[in-house]
Amino acid sequence: MRSLRCIAAWGTRRAPPDAVLTTPAKLLTIVLPLSAEESFLSDLRHLGVHGASVSTIRGHGAHGDRPSRWNPENVRFDVVVTAELVDKILAWLDGKYRSTGPVVAWVADVAAWPGDKFGA
Repeated sequence: MRSLRCIAAWGTRRAPPDAVLTTPAKLLTIVLPLSAEESFLSDLRHLGVHGASVSTIRGHGAHGDRPSRWNPENVRFDVVVTAELVDKILAWLDGKYRSTGPVVAWVADVAAWPGDKFGA
């Protein structure tokens, strides 16, 4: 994957021509029951996450169809964080939410831009 180079940022700030503007990060995706949305957002803030993309989703899996008459939609959280924060979030998720209902998560390596927003 080629690095993003020499792209104007907001306003009049410009990166030097040889600057690499991305930084390695982790994309953590978590799927929880819709009823856990507000509580989990609060937990993410408490754990040090500064932003998340949140969407309602539907699908089919080991826990059956969602949404269904008895089970509402799920909610999906996408957060871009450091590897250390991924472990902290997953430990919290395992301790607080795993026993309360269907919960899944996955992690992917990403190149985050702008790098200074993600710890570069």
